[in-house]
Amino acid sequence: MVPRGLPALLARVERALGGAIAIVSGRSLDTVDALLDPWRPVAACEHGAECRLPSGGIVNPQSPPVPEDWRTRLSALAVEMPGVIVENKHSAITMHYRRAPQWRERLHDIAEQLVAPRADAFAVTPAHQAVEIRPRGIDKGRAVRLLMREPLFLGRVPVFVGDDVTDEDGIDAARELGGWGLNVSECFPDGPAGVRQWIVALAGRLGAS
Repeated sequence: MVPRGLPALLARVERALGGAIAIVSGRSLDTVDALLDPWRPVAACEHGAECRLPSGGIVNPQSPPVPEDWRTRLSALAVEMPGVIVENKHSAITMHYRRAPQWRERLHDIAEQLVAPRADAFAVTPAHQAVEIRPRGIDKGRAVRLLMREPLFLGRVPVFVGDDVTDEDGIDAARELGGWGLNVSECFPDGPAGVRQWIVALAGRLGAS
């Protein structure tokens, strides 16, 4: 869930920065838009497999589609694993075991078995209490580099904040580009609440209204 008032706060920061703010997420663009409604920021979703540029245009990097038989098999297996949720995205499949951690190892094994014959095109990626299958070469670091080439962001210092295993690529990319990659667990003792306080302070320094 998105804390009440957070989209409006981010929209204030966006205006103060001349639009130069982006959401980089593993979720689909439709899901991100629903969570942040009515705010519609620049966004790199599904780890960059679906990007909404500052122009409003949507960019979908060429990547192989996830085989439908994988989706069918994993959905069927989830029925046999109470508590497991299968999230079918446009370019990936994520199996969440937050409510059923006992299935963690089995889900990893099943994902590895599925991907093995097509390991040249797909990879199994661990996430926070989840396992994801997605095309190789698609990650949040690539998404950050793509966005930083856009005129709106070109020449600016990137700041990336993330708290998931899949955010590490984005954190590394921001640092490699001369910016700040902030791992929530390392940089914000109060966790997400600390991040929100930091954004509030940032909005104040920017004179965001």
